[in-house]
Amino acid sequence: FVSTRDGDEEIYTMDSDGLNQTRLTYSTGWDRDPLFSPDGTKILFRSYRDGCGEIYIMDINGRNQTRLTFNTGGSADLDSDPAVSPDNSKIAFTSTRDGESEIYIMDANGGNQTRLTFTAGIDESPAWSPDGSNIAFTSERNGDSEIYVMNPDGSNQTRLSFTIGIDETPAWSPDSSRIAFTSIRNLNREIYVMDADGDNLRWLTDSMVADQFPTWSPDGNEILYVSGENINSDIYIMNSDSSNQTPLTFNQYVDTEIAW
Repeated sequence: FVSTRDGDEEIYTMDSDGLNQTRLTYSTGWDRDPLFSPDGTKILFRSYRDGCGEIYIMDINGRNQTRLTFNTGGSADLDSDPAVSPDNSKIAFTSTRDGESEIYIMDANGGNQTRLTFTAGIDESPAWSPDGSNIAFTSERNGDSEIYVMNPDGSNQTRLSFTIGIDETPAWSPDSSRIAFTSIRNLNREIYVMDADGDNLRWLTDSMVADQFPTWSPDGNEILYVSGENINSDIYIMNSDSSNQTPLTFNQYVDTEIAW
């Protein structure tokens, strides 16, 4: 997860019960968007340590931090939201390198960077289904932020959510049957879940503050999420049916952007 507790946005790990919270990155720029590789040996993340947002990879203990993308546009270029394919061979990510936010794909070593989306609206937050068949993402191509899916080669881009409010940050269940996401359709950011085809929408959280950034446990029985506002947020856990909503972190800073 990401925390500002030491004065800058850095990446930390903790046990699933909230214990053993450990800092992994120590850079002068923000480190964000952590994501474990499917085999659990690496963590991908975004860092601003070299002047603009780039994708990096490191061992799960924070060692061997390696840059994968190299932009030339300075702070105007941003690569973010890395998502790894189930076989560890490809990484989908968001980039503004061509003037607007689009989804790209590259080899696990950073090679063969290829653009997948070409729309007038923002495309971002790719999430690879565990069965490898689809990439879910957020798009504003129809004037509102909604959840879409596409094949890993960019074909068959299909809209799943239809609401006046914002839908964003999709996260697949381990069996690829459901997608959890954040929505502002009821005036506040809350966590929802739907089937992989967009059916059977369910509302999971209902609090006075923003609930967002869902991520599933490996067995699909629990969901982690962030609850709180920009100046103070903590990491919570709940059962996938929304019961037993419990905080895992307790501090006056921002804990956010979790990955299981």
